[in-house]
Amino acid sequence: MPIERCRHYNGYKYGSSAFNPYENYIVGLHRGVDRPALRDRFEDFLRHFRPRDLGELLQVPLSAQVPMWVYPWDANAPIRPNGGWLDDPATVVDIITHFCDRGILRSKVDREYFWLEGAYHTIATMGYQPRRFSFITVFELRDGGESVFIVKDGNHRLGSLVAFGHTHVLVARDECDIIDLSRHAGWPHVVSGLYSPADAVALFRKYFEGVADFPRSARPASILDA
Repeated sequence: MPIERCRHYNGYKYGSSAFNPYENYIVGLHRGVDRPALRDRFEDFLRHFRPRDLGELLQVPLSAQVPMWVYPWDANAPIRPNGGWLDDPATVVDIITHFCDRGILRSKVDREYFWLEGAYHTIATMGYQPRRFSFITVFELRDGGESVFIVKDGNHRLGSLVAFGHTHVLVARDECDIIDLSRHAGWPHVVSGLYSPADAVALFRKYFEGVADFPRSARPASILDA
């Protein structure tokens, strides 16, 4: 599929020179940008990216607040308290999709650099070998004859492929991971009332449009030495 049709969970586009914290870091690394400068930019993003609900995160106006990562089509998404924010920074799984009021652990930031740079060096030395190792996996949002693909696993590898000039990528997608807009009235969280039909459509279409930047919080997170 064309890489430019791929999206991060946060709506960031791949292969389009738009804002994407993963891809921007890896492409900068490939181009020889000073590593401390790349890390300063990445950490500025981490500290100021503090959305409180899914609508704010994707910059799509919704008529009601929706907790993070509770999609209208996903009946199994856990509805967590506090909009999905966590109490303990040590329990954060992914520092750009999970948030904690206490801040961000330095160890988590350093682990992210390890993953980003590790993916880049793996693609540089071995290329992308999905049949030997694992496929980048996606789910598909389909609107008539057009689709975009949200990356479930493989964001670091995808950013690395862009750095090396790839425009298409071989991915895996399960048949049950096709979300068709024409069926939105029957999506579980439209039926439950968490989303209005208009809100569900707006969120879906935001992924087609893509997110070009991020809302900067006036209260940046602290990076904790732990």
